[in-house]
Amino acid sequence: MKKTLFALLIFTIFSAFALADTTLEGMDDFVSVSGPGGGGGAITQYNPQLEISITHDFSVGGHSMGIACDGSYYYMINGGSSSYGVILTHNLNGNFVRSVATSLDGRAVFYNPGDGDIYVKVYGHDLYTVNPVSGATTLIYSGIFHDYQSRVAFNPATQLMYEMVEGTVYVIELATGNTISTMSGFGYGSWGYNWAIATNGAHLFTWTDGGTVYAYDLDGNYEESFTISSGSYGWSLDFANDMLWAAVDANGGPSGVWYGYSGVEAGLSLVISIIHDFSVGGHSMGIACDGNYYYMVNGGSPSYGVILTHDLNGNFVRSVAIGLSSRSVFYNRFDGNIYVKAYGEDLYTVDPVMGTATPVYTGIFHNDQSRVAFNPFTQLMYEMVEGTVYVIEIATGNTVDVMTGFNYGSWGYNWSIATNGLQLFTWTDGGTVYAYDLDGNFEETLFIPSGSYGWSLDYCNNMLWAADDANYGPNGVWYGYSGVEGPTDVMEEAPAPSEFILSQNYPNPFNASTTIRYSLLQSGPVSISIYNLLGQEVAKLSEEMQEAGQHAFTWDAKDFPSGIYFARLKTENRSESIKMALLK
Repeated sequence: MKKTLFALLIFTIFSAFALADTTLEGMDDFVSVSGPGGGGGAITQYNPQLEISITHDFSVGGHSMGIACDGSYYYMINGGSSSYGVILTHNLNGNFVRSVATSLDGRAVFYNPGDGDIYVKVYGHDLYTVNPVSGATTLIYSGIFHDYQSRVAFNPATQLMYEMVEGTVYVIELATGNTISTMSGFGYGSWGYNWAIATNGAHLFTWTDGGTVYAYDLDGNYEESFTISSGSYGWSLDFANDMLWAAVDANGGPSGVWYGYSGVEAGLSLVISIIHDFSVGGHSMGIACDGNYYYMVNGGSPSYGVILTHDLNGNFVRSVAIGLSSRSVFYNRFDGNIYVKAYGEDLYTVDPVMGTATPVYTGIFHNDQSRVAFNPFTQLMYEMVEGTVYVIEIATGNTVDVMTGFNYGSWGYNWSIATNGLQLFTWTDGGTVYAYDLDGNFEETLFIPSGSYGWSLDYCNNMLWAADDANYGPNGVWYGYSGVEGPTDVMEEAPAPSEFILSQNYPNPFNASTTIRYSLLQSGPVSISIYNLLGQEVAKLSEEMQEAGQHAFTWDAKDFPSGIYFARLKTENRSESIKMALLK
């Protein structure tokens, strides 16, 4: 199971001191750099593990300035003067392949999978592409960078370059060469023009003295610090082949070493934020998505009970009263319904347009305040009650398993739980998320913004959602993060039921309408009919081919008199009936 590590911690701005040197070679003057908060944050998200080391031969002179990877080879460049300009190729095992002169005094190198080119930012303001076999160079942009000595990181997902100049980062579009934004306050090293910068696509990293790396989000907000090989004084840092690379530079040759570290994966990326208007009162209790719209529910009391609809861009569509004090909401794609677990032990379906709430099960949950996550691939609900998780079949309402030892938050009944279909997530104070496998075994700790105190966590539309709750309004915010993958397409099938089931209708007795649920072992023709006490067929709900799995039909009996009725489910080789009571 793929695991992810991610962090978005409290925003901190720190100061960086000016460098004393004026030349690349003049690295003897030492200026100390203080870290954020007097030495940096705790090591939380990242756990660097050395995977590989590759010798960088720069016997021609210069320094280790950068490393890139195209999936087949690593490419290293030298810098110091144009006479040192070479590009070295190694295979993925670190074995030397070739060294070719480029006559470029390199400062940074990166591979762009979008066009298949190797790019080099040189001493100066220009950007080139380089052929690592022939050494041929092509000028792409002239004068787009902001300092001769600047270093550059590249994000292939956004096609943006991040140019580092003495604590300031310029964001530059590769497509146009235009600078589109500027960020300041980054930590950097004291050795000459040591403005090393790297990105894993979701975070930025800068490297200072003694092997200290500072991590930021892509908006320049400080997250944390961690340490890699202190043998490197922070001269060159890069990200390639899913590893963070650090160069131990021998200062002019004959060789240096690049160290590649795993454990610095891209992790979580903020994709969207949506305002949750609960001016009627209550809390942000849950978010669901049916592929076309997001649906948010409030909780606190039935008077706060609304369901809000937004489109996939986060634009408000409608708000409808449902009269439920909601605790959780989820969408079941196998029957097309929006479900709400309300305060109490009952489960409802809700029409997000009309606001109609229809009871499905009563008394199936184990606590009034419990929260519920739903796995559409297994059709199981996971109910969280103060560290205990009850596993409940949606087809029957039966509890099939109980797991203990889950972490949870301290704010009231903060038993938030979510699932991506492969893992379970619970959320505690300060933005800490605990990840477990579906059997309840702890896997890892994750981090999301500490602005939310862990009140509501959900998973929908391939994102993990966290609510920054404003505690009784007027607005909260749902933040949707990518980076926590769910099952692949091969799992996109409803689970085969273990038995043929015709469940008792709910509610029963009923007035006007009731829901009939059933499970099929195999595909085939199915008919569902309603009979009165005389054995006369009075309604036919379905007569069609149906797939194996869980199904549900609602019988609208508003035009029928009170009395006892029977629902009969018939397949090719099986027939079952249930008795129902209509009371008006």
